Amino acid sequence: MPVDASELSPSDVFRPEDYVLDDAAVTVAACPTYYVQLSSKFIALTKLEDEAPHLNGKAGFGKLDRDQQMAVLSLLPPDEAENVRKHWELWDEFYYEDDEGHGHGVKLCDGGKAGVDKFAAEYRAAHPNRKARRAAGQRGKKKGGGKSGGDQRCTILMFAMRAPSQLADPMSAYVGWTDDERAVADAALDPEADGDWRALADIFWAKLGDGDDCEVTDCYAIRHDRDMKPPVWDEAAGRYLLDLPKVWHLHFFIKFAGRDKGLTIANLAERLGIPPEQIERNKVKGRLAWLTQCAYAIHALAPANKPEKFHYSPDDVYTLKGAPYHEVWAENRYQWELGRAGNVAAEATDKKQLAGLVDGILDGRVTRDMILLQDEYTRIWADKTARSTLEAAFTAYDEARMMRATDALRRGMFRKTIIYIEGAAGSAKTEMAYGWCDFFRQRYDWRTDVLAAKNALDDYHGAEVMLLDDVRGQAMTAEDWLKLLDPYHASPASARYHNKPSVAPRVIIITSTKEPAEFFYGAASRADCTANEAVDQFIRRILWRVRVFNPYEYGYYNVELSKGDTRAERPYDLNDVPTGRLDEYGDPLTTTLRGLGYLFAPLPAMFSAYGAGAAVIRDVDGRAGERLTDGELEELCHEAALCIYKRYVALMTTGAIPQMPGPADGYAPQLDGADADAPTRYGLPGGPAIPRALPEGGDEHDDPE
Repeated sequence: MPVDASELSPSDVFRPEDYVLDDAAVTVAACPTYYVQLSSKFIALTKLEDEAPHLNGKAGFGKLDRDQQMAVLSLLPPDEAENVRKHWELWDEFYYEDDEGHGHGVKLCDGGKAGVDKFAAEYRAAHPNRKARRAAGQRGKKKGGGKSGGDQRCTILMFAMRAPSQLADPMSAYVGWTDDERAVADAALDPEADGDWRALADIFWAKLGDGDDCEVTDCYAIRHDRDMKPPVWDEAAGRYLLDLPKVWHLHFFIKFAGRDKGLTIANLAERLGIPPEQIERNKVKGRLAWLTQCAYAIHALAPANKPEKFHYSPDDVYTLKGAPYHEVWAENRYQWELGRAGNVAAEATDKKQLAGLVDGILDGRVTRDMILLQDEYTRIWADKTARSTLEAAFTAYDEARMMRATDALRRGMFRKTIIYIEGAAGSAKTEMAYGWCDFFRQRYDWRTDVLAAKNALDDYHGAEVMLLDDVRGQAMTAEDWLKLLDPYHASPASARYHNKPSVAPRVIIITSTKEPAEFFYGAASRADCTANEAVDQFIRRILWRVRVFNPYEYGYYNVELSKGDTRAERPYDLNDVPTGRLDEYGDPLTTTLRGLGYLFAPLPAMFSAYGAGAAVIRDVDGRAGERLTDGELEELCHEAALCIYKRYVALMTTGAIPQMPGPADGYAPQLDGADADAPTRYGLPGGPAIPRALPEGGDEHDDPE
């Protein structure tokens, strides 16, 4: 005997044959799947037991997942299997659950087709409401009683036609149609056949036409064959399915000469041989009612970002009577475009979509870049009210990130790493910095905030990496610079509009064409302290000074690395420091900084771009709390080299910098025999070949060829 699926334990093996009765146990014939639509959201439907008598409906079939159900169907006779497929298609289309989990939309009826018809008749008799009466083209009863106003003639009507063969009961849907007419309809609305839909429109017009009981002034037809369904969830794939086309359908738009020259919905349905449910009365009232229907023909009022409403061309509309549609479109195009803009603005502030964006922002899944790079979100951002809501969410998220970082810094979980990259314009120092930022994102999922040259902290949103590219020392006061660059503490920082509650990025990268003393002298001149004291404190806070020599001058990257925070044996003076001002003759003024106590100590060798990156990355990784082995650190440095090389590729292609080997070719991190006074001339005529890392025992200066 078949078993109930609800009694199966997870360990039981699913056997499709348990859900199918033997031929000997089946005593009745299968009836085709049949339904009657009683409203837009409610149908009466035959039961699976009647549609497929080989299927034991009480054996738990409905509790199986779709893959298991399909496995069972393969054991049924072909007609019964097809009935079950149609049954579930209708169930999926109409069944829904309310907030309390109660099911609605489908009434399963015993007794096959006769049982469905009986229930439908009883339901309609018991529910003579206004909606049902209006669907039949009748007036509703007046308040307080009174007789019906009789059939209501309509002046504007629209209906959509689907292929007869796609309907549950094709023979009853298009009454009076010949086999040839049905064949034209099926071919016109079948994507594979792609038949002549205008011939189908002519058939409709021949059935409608003008008679003694009506007078049509305008009639247009269009086939909607490029509309898409909204995203549909696929349980088996575990994702939403996109780009699913809607079923092809033919729209007709009819305008009568007046109410006394129109038809009721019931009369029109009888004349065309179609169900009354397919015909819609115009929902828009007043003088724009007909033009609104004409606009719907090509979806002229639908937003551009709604694929389910494809924007058709005016040339796609077939004029059966009245002014050519193209003339109607030309006369009203401007107003329709204004109406579309209004609909876009209305949809841009959709509360559900806005709430979803706010949740995404607070969870860190939605960034400013995502909103500005996607048209759908950009429209929301353009709305002042919605933008205020999103800005508030971003502010809350940024402040939360800053406070969490501050807390981690105070508990000693990391220290800020301050890197100062110095180089002439065109030396690709910025690309080096961006390569490191790419690595931090790839390795640690750290975001980067690139700050502006002026009012820099206005653009800081709590990212782990802060990049100040080609800023000036005067961008902030010395006090703000000193607080920002303090490796061990986080303090509130000044911004133009709103001060930042606490700033604690893990990495701060500064790029400049000036040496550190000249750079920070500009900030020191704004401080309430001596310039000497301020510059001294800046040098103490910088972990690495990365000095990039012009690669085109020397043929290869030469990078000098200097460690900061080094106390001098005795106070020293720094001469000829530019002040950024000119004398009366227009010559630059310089000054001498006296009694400095801290200095930068260059490492004994020069480095390639990859070697400089490896040195910096090792320090950042250590300060981030990692405890990696030498092998893991080597792998880390190789990842960083790849990120740097990817940034350089475009510059090498255009000739902005010389060619250099990629990490896959091998490279020499350290450039022996070179220093700041005599950088290498690798790659230039008369100079050594570009170094590559060779197997042990090889000469690193030999040409690998």
